[in-house]
Amino acid sequence: TRRHRLRSKYRSLTRRHRLRSKYRSLTRRHRRRSNMADTTFIWQQKGKPWQGVAIYHVTASAVERHPVKAAFGELQWTMRANQVETANVVWSSLGRSIWNCIQEIPVRYPEIRICAARIMPDHLHMILHVTQRMDTSFNKVLRGWVCGCRKAAKECGLQEDVFSEKPFIRVMTYKGQLQTMVKYVLLNPYRMAVRQMFPQHFAIFRGIAIAGQQYAAVGNLHLLYEPELMAVHVHKEWVWNAQRGDNQRLRDYKNGCILRARQGAVLVSPFISPDEAAVRDVALREGLPMIYILDNGLPIGAKYKPPGSLIEAIAEGRLLLLSPWPHHVPNKGRCSRAECTAMNAMAEAIANAEVRNAEVRNAEVRNAEVRNAEVRNAEVRNAEVRNAEVRNVEVRNAEVRNAEVRNAAIVSPAK
Repeated sequence: TRRHRLRSKYRSLTRRHRLRSKYRSLTRRHRRRSNMADTTFIWQQKGKPWQGVAIYHVTASAVERHPVKAAFGELQWTMRANQVETANVVWSSLGRSIWNCIQEIPVRYPEIRICAARIMPDHLHMILHVTQRMDTSFNKVLRGWVCGCRKAAKECGLQEDVFSEKPFIRVMTYKGQLQTMVKYVLLNPYRMAVRQMFPQHFAIFRGIAIAGQQYAAVGNLHLLYEPELMAVHVHKEWVWNAQRGDNQRLRDYKNGCILRARQGAVLVSPFISPDEAAVRDVALREGLPMIYILDNGLPIGAKYKPPGSLIEAIAEGRLLLLSPWPHHVPNKGRCSRAECTAMNAMAEAIANAEVRNAEVRNAEVRNAEVRNAEVRNAEVRNAEVRNAEVRNVEVRNAEVRNAEVRNAAIVSPAK
């Protein structure tokens, strides 16, 4: 029939369009990598000295990476309206010497330019841009810088090594990474101050059961008890219609999510697709409450360091991160279709009022039982205290009577 012919023609066109877009992305990626191969070298490739034009992010940790034993300085911040307003690091003598060593790098090697640098109490970050090919490798530059830091440390009276391990070097390889990393480095003191000011918001809670699923959580757990939770899930049919020119349904749904969040609803979603991520970005920008299901597990430990865009939302108590997965190191990679479907089902289950209310009621029952047990224990303890007081009074009265009897026996012969 005509309908079947049109449908098969549409499928062939969409298949051809997908193949064409995939071919274009592959050729664009190959062209970008081939251009980079002429000037840069790949990290961890043996036998390849780093002498080409590139941008490097260098991270070095102190010997004892602990905020109490700050080797390079002390973090200080100012508060305004119960929020961290400004934060900076007051360097120690060792921190000042290391900063001078960092400033010596472009003096000794004019091919290198410092894009950003921050010295934290227990570590430091540098973003260095090699503007032209050097006679020596970048590894040798860093080895010389580490030797200079050790010499400066000995002048400050420190006999042990300055850094706990070799500096970690990351080569920036894709567009937009430089701006992101510069922002990350410059905002490092602020993020550390926020984590130290609100440690309870960055603690990891494990074993949270919701609709038969175990989660690890970071953030404001009270968002689970809000009266209205809304699952955000953009269907493929809406996206396909928008690609053909009919974007009314998709636009209305995204605007409806933001409007309901402005009215007090909590958005729940893994925010996988670009349209869902757009809803998430608007919610973060407007300060709306949100429950974010992560595609990677939370790391093993007591505290979690979230991405920079989420730190402020967690500190203000308007974001909850949930993860049902184990942690993958160093990164998990892209989500499979089964994982995406499972996370969307989790969001629906969390937003389901009946399931959530039943769990809330069970939690309230458990809390009531605990409170009743505490009341009963308190009554038992009070009864024991009263009985002990009564016994003490009786013992004292008996002692008084015995003393009176003894006094009477002593006075009688004298008369």
